[in-house]
Amino acid sequence: MRSLVLCNRIAIRYVAEQSSGGAGRRFCSATTNTGGGRGKEKVVVIMGATGTGKSKLSIDLAAGLPPGEVVNSDKMQVYAALDVTTNKITAAERRGVPHHLLGDLDPAAGELSPAGFRDLGGAAVSDIAARRRLPIVAGGSNSFIHALLADDPYDPAIDTFAAPGKAPAAPATAAPARLRYRCCLLWVDVAAGVLYEHLDRRVEEMVGAGMVEELA
Repeated sequence: MRSLVLCNRIAIRYVAEQSSGGAGRRFCSATTNTGGGRGKEKVVVIMGATGTGKSKLSIDLAAGLPPGEVVNSDKMQVYAALDVTTNKITAAERRGVPHHLLGDLDPAAGELSPAGFRDLGGAAVSDIAARRRLPIVAGGSNSFIHALLADDPYDPAIDTFAAPGKAPAAPATAAPARLRYRCCLLWVDVAAGVLYEHLDRRVEEMVGAGMVEELA
């Protein structure tokens, strides 16, 4: 559990540093789940809305001890191209931290389903853990995270984050009873006013970086 406790401490420190600029800037809640037993891979999962700083937190955690690698769980950023439009973290911003499933897939091959992400993400987690590094799953696509974390057998019909046109799972069955990994779950939140200001600035930066030309 040492790495999971360390994860919580780093997250709390990160929140304190980010909040020093003013009240209500951002906060992070953290919880751990052993996944039902020892021997499972330890995984940090960072969730939250767009623009809350998930990518930065994932880099800060990965650069700490134990060293980690990031598994992207944003369903748009898994594809190659449209780097500006999908706001992929740049090579410089990664600070040398290895990333998985970030721009790796050919969009012409079709849409990646949650079940498909479960397979690819699970393989990435196993590869990272086998090299004694800490897998850090970061991204805002909750359906992907649900699929990755649910213990076997994964049932795509039981999904809290249902696709458009599909009824969501009943509350009693929405959450899996067991998790596939020993998880440290982090939820990053930002005060609405601060978030909207940040998103407005981000869009301006994306336009300046060539988003319109990229889409033309």
